[in-house]
Amino acid sequence: MQNKLTYSEEEVELDKIEWTSERAGSILEDHEYTVLKQSIAQLGLLHPIIVAKCNDRYIGVSGYHRAKAMREKGITKTVVRVIP
Repeated sequence: MQNKLTYSEEEVELDKIEWTSERAGSILEDHEYTVLKQSIAQLGLLHPIIVAKCNDRYIGVSGYHRAKAMREKGITKTVVRVIP
């Protein structure tokens, strides 16, 4: 039997997501980041940001660079996947 990860989706303000220094410090080459920003501008967010919710806090699990690129494009909210 496989265990399936369950999640919910919520619209969250990007500034409400807290990122650990380990996540925020991950390296993405300048060219890769430019391509990511262009992709988000042209296609929207293809892979949702994943967060863990702890009381009223959202802890970023995956998607730091996507969130950063969206903020730079003036996007303030997005639908995230919330894992338990």
